[in-house]
This record gives sequence, structure tokens and C-alpha cells, in this order.
Amino acid sequence: MKCISSTAFFLFIIASCCFGLGRSFANPSSLRQQHCKSQCSSHDKAPRALQKPVCNLFWLVEEEPLDCIDDIWEWIPDRISEARWYMNCRFVTRTHCLTAHPRDIKRGDWEDVGWRFLPCLFNALVDFVDIELAGFHCICDDEASKKYKYPWWNQWYFNWRSEEAGMEYIAWKKTLTESYKQQADVAKEIEILYKWWKYERPQRPDPYEEDTDIRFKLEKAYEEEDEEMMIRLIKVRESLWT
Repeated sequence: MKCISSTAFFLFIIASCCFGLGRSFANPSSLRQQHCKSQCSSHDKAPRALQKPVCNLFWLVEEEPLDCIDDIWEWIPDRISEARWYMNCRFVTRTHCLTAHPRDIKRGDWEDVGWRFLPCLFNALVDFVDIELAGFHCICDDEASKKYKYPWWNQWYFNWRSEEAGMEYIAWKKTLTESYKQQADVAKEIEILYKWWKYERPQRPDPYEEDTDIRFKLEKAYEEEDEEMMIRLIKVRESLWT
């Protein structure tokens, strides 16, 4: 009997692990998909508290007993998912830190704290558009997923990036002027900040190639512009999520 019990328990663990992995492959980034459905769907189901049970069978079928069974059945898959997300956030996306791109601050070079803010913040904005919004767009839209060849392995590493997919999502969000005007306005602001940092700012003339008087004026103008754009980025920070 002990042998049978041990074997049954061992098979239960294997089945639970396979169920968890299979569920992850069938539904990439399950946590994000659940959030995505709540954002993309125009009709939300009524909360359970508002649903009136027909009889006591409602409790037997819908409430505590099945919830307990579900919690036990999904305990191992949930622990696997938690470990996977920890490894991802800790070593891949590194959500605990803001890092400047090597083109802005070379590896091994010293940079004062005050000069780190601008590149670190705007590099985070670029990653938000190219990685988070791009992935979110492909998860929500099957056509976009096929169009940009969204990779299945992104559910594990979450570092696939696509500027085109991210900007396409922003372009769609900019059209929500009637139903969600505030979101549309924020999308326009994100696009302005993104393009300024990635394309406009690198094209600014080098002040050290000009005469002394012009150089001082350009440096002052650049510092004021950098500060203004950084403040604008800070003002939309609460909208930088998926």
C-alpha cells in the first residue's frame, strides 16, 4: 500500500508540473493575458458578489469546494510560475534597476548621479514601448502576433522587442479620443517623448563644433530642453504600465 501511495503521489506531482508547463505554453504569459483581457474586452462580466444564487447548489458547484480543489491542483504550477517570474524579473528584465544604454554611458565610465537620470529614464521609456507595449499588442491581437512573428519563448524571457509593434499599439491608442480621451492624450505624449529621445535629440548639432559664444548658448538651450522633456516624462509615469 505504501508503494502504491508513493507511486500515486509521484504521478500526481508529475501531472501537476506537466499541467502547469502545458498551461504556460498554451497561454503565453498567463498573468499578462488575464490583465490583457480585462483591458481589451469592452464587456466585463458582473462580479460574483452581484450574482444571485438560484439555490444552495450554487454554493456547492461555484464556491468553496471547487475553489479548494482548484487551489490544491494548481499549487505546484503556481509555484513554478512564481519561480519563473522571479528569475525573469531578477536576471532578464531586471525590474529592480534603471540602466543606461552603452551609447549613452559607456560600460566602466564614471558618470555623476545628476547626469544618469536623463539616459536611464528615457532608456526605460524606450524599453517600455519596444518591449512591454509591443508584447502586449501582440498578446491582445492575433493578427499583430502573426504580423510581427511574436515568439513563443517570450513567455519565459520577456525580452523580445519591436519598435514597429509598440508604435502600432500607440497609434491605435491615439484614436481613442472619444471613449478614452485621457489615454489618447497620454499616448500622444509618449510618442513625442519617444521620438525626441530616439531620433531628434541625437541629431542636435554638437556645441563643441561651434564658436565659444554659440557653444555656451547651445549648451544652455540643450540643458533646458533636456530638463523640460524629463519633467514631461515624469508627469506621464503613472501611465507607463501594461
